[in-house]
Amino acid sequence: MRIQLEGLENLQARLEQMENELSGNIREEATMKGAERLQKAISESAPKGTDSSQRMADNIIIKKEDQGVAIGPAAPFYYAFFVEFGTSRMSPTFMSRAFENNRVLIIQDMGDIVKQRLGI
Repeated sequence: MRIQLEGLENLQARLEQMENELSGNIREEATMKGAERLQKAISESAPKGTDSSQRMADNIIIKKEDQGVAIGPAAPFYYAFFVEFGTSRMSPTFMSRAFENNRVLIIQDMGDIVKQRLGI
């Protein structure tokens, strides 16, 4: 019995192309899509004070870094650390809760970008 496979070179070339695409623009686009969903979720769950011009909820930013992104309050809202992790008189976790409540959607958003860009 003899089996002959054709097209393995094409398959290998396509897999290498997919790897290159994932390591560049597609990965960055997918990461930003997930970051944007998390940014929105954190903004919605952040404490909202009475001064509408300086609300932490309106100042959740995405900052690109070497290996991904950082999402959180802008520098003037340093006290968000205490709100998130709590003090002896506060209950914590508005950012953690936002992530946990949206992680499946974040992963889906990122996966949709990858699938769309790779045509699968």
